Amino acid sequence: MAWYLERLSKKGRDSHFSYGYKRFSLLGSLLISTILLVGSVFVIKESIERLIMPTDPPRAGAMLVLAVFGLLINGFAAWRMSGGTSLNERSMRLHLMEDVLGWVAVLVVSIVMYFFPSFKILDPLLSLGITAWILYNVYFALRDNFRILLQGVPEGVDQEAFAEEVRALPGVLDLHDLHIWTLNGEQHIASLHIVYDGVGTTSPEALAALKESVRQVARRYQLDHLTIELDPRGCSCGMEQC
Repeated sequence: MAWYLERLSKKGRDSHFSYGYKRFSLLGSLLISTILLVGSVFVIKESIERLIMPTDPPRAGAMLVLAVFGLLINGFAAWRMSGGTSLNERSMRLHLMEDVLGWVAVLVVSIVMYFFPSFKILDPLLSLGITAWILYNVYFALRDNFRILLQGVPEGVDQEAFAEEVRALPGVLDLHDLHIWTLNGEQHIASLHIVYDGVGTTSPEALAALKESVRQVARRYQLDHLTIELDPRGCSCGMEQC
């Protein structure tokens, strides 16, 4: 499902989604993060029970063979996903890494149990350690997802610095109604009102040049989609406090 949503997110805009389908990638990330979160709760519960009442693990030889096979398959899949940059791709990679680490734990336990059969608590201890690492990463994945869905300023974009650079441009008297958000954590959007001097900056060419200078500043802040409203000095748009 997450893979399908990632492919769907590449689709461009249409009459139903004017910004395209990019946020469908977030649904995949939320789905995987939720699955990992719920699964971690069950792993913690089972591991604690096995720490309290240790049980005999399967035969070490069979565990070793399965661990090597599982490690090769899941390791290759995780390597194939290593180049992904979207939140969904990172969540899928985290899911695969959970499997890889799980098989690493099986491999370690099978080797240790072969020589020390009485060390039964190693498996639940490793399970708790892996689960702690998974929960740590799930927290950041969910945090980033909700930050995007709540239209927070993208991480790494300094809104105040951007506003100051725009105010310093020739012909710009002030700006207001500045909003910066992101579609999917990679494509950032901004809208703003520019107050300009209506005396020396009135020709279409001058206004176009003013807009282009603002766009150049926006590019340095990785703002891909910019909407600029030009307000001549003395004309209120009614959105100065927005």
